[in-house]
Amino acid sequence: MNNIFTELEQGSVLVCATARQARHWRWRFDRHQQALGRRGWLAPAVHAWRPWLNELWEQSLLTGGSAGSLGLLNDAQAELAWRELLTADSGVERLAAGTGGGLRALRRAWRTLHEWSIDQEALVAEARTPDAIAFAGWALSYRDTLQTRGWLDPAQLYLLLAEDIHSGAISVPDRLYWLGWVEHPPALTKLDRALAAAGCHTRRLAAAVSDNRVSRESFVDRAAEQRAMVDWLAEAAADESGHCHGLVLAEPSAWSLRSLREQILDLLEPAWRNGATAGLPVQVDRERRLADTGLARAALLLLRLAAGRVDYRDAGQVLRSPYLAGGEAESAGRAQLDLRLRAERQPDLSLAEILDITEFPAPRLRELLRAMQGRQRDSGTPRYPDDWVTWIEELLTAAGWPGDRQPGADEEAAQLAWQALLERLGSLGPVAGRMPLAAALRW
Repeated sequence: MNNIFTELEQGSVLVCATARQARHWRWRFDRHQQALGRRGWLAPAVHAWRPWLNELWEQSLLTGGSAGSLGLLNDAQAELAWRELLTADSGVERLAAGTGGGLRALRRAWRTLHEWSIDQEALVAEARTPDAIAFAGWALSYRDTLQTRGWLDPAQLYLLLAEDIHSGAISVPDRLYWLGWVEHPPALTKLDRALAAAGCHTRRLAAAVSDNRVSRESFVDRAAEQRAMVDWLAEAAADESGHCHGLVLAEPSAWSLRSLREQILDLLEPAWRNGATAGLPVQVDRERRLADTGLARAALLLLRLAAGRVDYRDAGQVLRSPYLAGGEAESAGRAQLDLRLRAERQPDLSLAEILDITEFPAPRLRELLRAMQGRQRDSGTPRYPDDWVTWIEELLTAAGWPGDRQPGADEEAAQLAWQALLERLGSLGPVAGRMPLAAALRW
């Protein structure tokens, strides 16, 4: 596998089955360059599978190819299109009452349908169970919706991209390597053959095989177990084989995953504490949801307050949040204000009622809330999603979010995730049209 670094330096492309795998190989390439004593190098062409397909579609769009003639839906747009179709057919209730994980399972089945080149009319003819009959009908309706509106679901990209490669609308690299597939589904095989026919040398790389050594250890407490895990990773990483190492925790909720991740990063990449957050070699599958981070929770509570009324306890969280400008300087006054709200025990509060409090002990906060109130007046009219994104950004800026202290590495990551969430909302316009603020906040 080390030869892949030389190939990447020479312009070859590596397409990985998952985004995490792509991040890992970009990180390994950078470490390889550092080991060679280089101070600068070109970024390697290492792509996760689905973003790479999107890049091919963009090529088709620019060159007038078949795939580019249709509007490619992103994940949020496709989900909304499915929801609208199911709502019109009362399918949402049927999904909720049935098994299989609801809408997510439905979209996974749609993706499998295309990856394995299953004919939809044949699926309808062969469907026997109620679930299969329902899915076959929804899949046909969704396909018809896409055709009528000139849209392209990401699962439909394979065959159209293969056509564009054959026609020359999409240029191909000299060499391309696949990594992360046990076997290629038929649709990917067709794409691979189209690349080969166009002069691209393709090859599937095999993943490293574990030696499957197993041992059982006992520890006096969880802290000792965590130290042993980190020590084991230190020993495993010292061999410089470049293998990935994983820890599987039977009870993730019993662990401080953040603390464990930081310990491992201190071992593998000490510079991460200096703000070097890109391409870190440690990933955790069960990190907190964005909504559970302090920074995002403060933003969501501010938006709920601007949209109407909030529970007095949530109002107190907003007032005491360090993610509003002046949070540290006015911490004592804002805590007094929170205590006053709790003493009054009013079940819920509006922004205007908070501002009506006499002897407001936090003048900077009052100034920020008044600025929010000025933006709040514009919240009653339905808008397009991208207009709501602008409104949300302006309202949060008026409230002094995300505060005036230096963010840590985790807070920077939360800010990037929040921005990605707003971009997801803004992309819904072609599918959703105008929507009220409450609908926008649900996304």
